[in-house]
Amino acid sequence: MKYIKKSDFKIAQELAQKDYLKKIIDVAQEELKIVKRAIGAGTNFPKTKKDNQGIITPEAVYDSLKKERKILVSPLLISDEEYARRWSEEQFRISTYKPEEKIYTTRRDEMVRSKSEMVIADMYFEIGVPYRYECELRLKSGVIKYPDFTLLNKRTREVIYHEHLGRMDDEKYRKKNLRKIEEYRRNGIFVGKNLILTFEEDGCPFNIREFEKSIREII
Repeated sequence: MKYIKKSDFKIAQELAQKDYLKKIIDVAQEELKIVKRAIGAGTNFPKTKKDNQGIITPEAVYDSLKKERKILVSPLLISDEEYARRWSEEQFRISTYKPEEKIYTTRRDEMVRSKSEMVIADMYFEIGVPYRYECELRLKSGVIKYPDFTLLNKRTREVIYHEHLGRMDDEKYRKKNLRKIEEYRRNGIFVGKNLILTFEEDGCPFNIREFEKSIREII
C-alpha cells in the first residue's frame, strides 16, 4: 500500500472519494437486483441483506467508513443518524434574554428557566430526539423568536418547534404567547404541523408521561 504524505492531502481526498463512490455504486446495484427480483416475483419488497462489508443501504456506506476516511470524503447520501449528528453539532444563536432566570440544569448540562422545561429537555434526551433550547428563529417577516425547543424529526429530517406555556393562569403571559402563536401562523408555522404546544397552570400540572407517549407517535 502506497503511503500518502500530508502534502498530498488532495490526492488522498480524490482516492478516498473514488473508493467511496465505487462502494455506493456496488450497493445501489445490489439494491436494483433485489427490486427487479421482487417485481418479477410479484412480491413485496424484501429486506436488503448485508453484503460482505456489512453495508445495507447506500446511505450506510458513509457510516461504515473509518473516522479518518470520513474526513476525506464528501458523502452523496447519509443516514438519518448521521444527519441528526451533524444537525446537533451545528452552531446556533441562543437567547440572551435574562440569563439569570436559567437556574435549572438538564442532563446535557444546559441551563433552562423552569422545572418543566428541564423535565421536557431530559425526556427528549432520553428518547433520542435531537433538540436545541431557545435557538434563534428568524421568521419570514424578519421577526426573531426563540422557541423553547427546536426539534429534529430524524425520520423525516423536518424541524419542529415546541413552545411550553407554563403560566396560562397569568393573563399578561397568556396574551403575549397567543400573539406569538399568531405570529408563527402568519409565517407558516402551524399547530399540528410543525408546532407543538404544551400547557400548564396552577392546579393543572404538566403530565410528562402522557406527553412522551404523544411525542413517540409524532417523531
